[in-house]
Amino acid sequence: MGWSERTSSLGTKLALATVLVLSVVSLFMYRQLTSRERDHLVSSKARAANMVSELFATSLAAPLDFGDAEAVDVELGNLRTNSENGRRLRTSWPACATT
Repeated sequence: MGWSERTSSLGTKLALATVLVLSVVSLFMYRQLTSRERDHLVSSKARAANMVSELFATSLAAPLDFGDAEAVDVELGNLRTNSENGRRLRTSWPACATT
């Protein structure tokens, strides 16, 4: 039984075609699902960042309106508790780089 005899049977051809079709469909579904999940995660992160920035802006609104520097420093101190935010804060606001 040579190679050409095994691959020429109808059962083998159907099995190979089935495996090929299932592989292509599985790859397509994997790409679609991961793309959709990535888009969902990015939009969730964007919504969360938007909510945090709105909360921060709301907490700073009154101290900035009334010129209360001490309250502004307290709110910025709360933001600095996260080291990643502190680095961003120092690089984006030169007045905060002195602290």
